[in-house]
Amino acid sequence: MKNDSDPRVLRTNKSLNEAFIKLLKNYRVEDINVRQITDEADVTRSTFYGHFKDKNEFVNMVVDDAVREIFRPALVDGADNLPIDNVKKHAVSVLSMSKMFDQIANKYDAYTVLLCTPGFTDFKDKFEIEISHWLEKFAFYFDNQLKIDGLPIQVICSFYVHGLTGMVTDWLDKGMVYTPHYMARIAQKTLQYPRQAGELHLVDFFGD
Repeated sequence: MKNDSDPRVLRTNKSLNEAFIKLLKNYRVEDINVRQITDEADVTRSTFYGHFKDKNEFVNMVVDDAVREIFRPALVDGADNLPIDNVKKHAVSVLSMSKMFDQIANKYDAYTVLLCTPGFTDFKDKFEIEISHWLEKFAFYFDNQLKIDGLPIQVICSFYVHGLTGMVTDWLDKGMVYTPHYMARIAQKTLQYPRQAGELHLVDFFGD
């Protein structure tokens, strides 16, 4: 990507991004070609190839940007959001459920296409990779402080990640019948774990 902070480049990328998502509503990703994307976006093919090597690179950009838009505001400082003291500022992040669901709701149509389109798993895969990355960083940071009752931490992480992704997918697929705030509360209640005062659990990564 060249000069990706240039306002003209940002506008072009936005138009191409929106065109691709619109096409994905009606076509399989493998059946969408660059000509269709540029025609839909009212952008020339030379402009497209000035920014991207090929369609695959472009699709990766669309997916990466969509994932980034969710997690950039939703990852918050653990020092302000964990039920224990003495966590250093900016040392570890937790995932704000309310901010995550708000971000998804803000672009409901786009995320429904990206997450619920049959045969298109690129976004789902990267969404889960992103959660896993930050959850594992959380687990590594606290290491022996976590109460996991001798269970394999990778198995627990996998359960939480796939469960949360399934919850988001079902919410979008059914037309977002519940508010983002209510979904955040449901997610937190589902992840709740009996605890003693001062205990730290892996689910504490999933904050308010």
